[in-house]
Amino acid sequence: LSLSESTKQAAEISSEVVREPDIRLLNASENAGTVHLNISNIGSEPVSFDKLWLSIDGETPIRASNHYTLTTTLFSGEVQHLEITGTGASSPSRLSAFSMGAHSAIVFS
Repeated sequence: LSLSESTKQAAEISSEVVREPDIRLLNASENAGTVHLNISNIGSEPVSFDKLWLSIDGETPIRASNHYTLTTTLFSGEVQHLEITGTGASSPSRLSAFSMGAHSAIVFS
């Protein structure tokens, strides 16, 4: 490649936009140690449940795919209901979700 071709190619590469997912926790509740939550993908990028982590009151993150197996991906515009069992949570106050740079948090109702 010539110098001008290399410069042009580098400019094209640097102008590409990497999109991060955009997720929102809609609600969360707990009953007898089972956490119920609704989560939405409000972005344009699909979110793999393997790359979605949940944290209850700042405790050790839980991989969503270990507890949710109806589908592997949260697609743009979708809302999914998840039930997380075996957390040991009793009267939790806050739930956080993280995935590839996106973050959402909500107070339990």
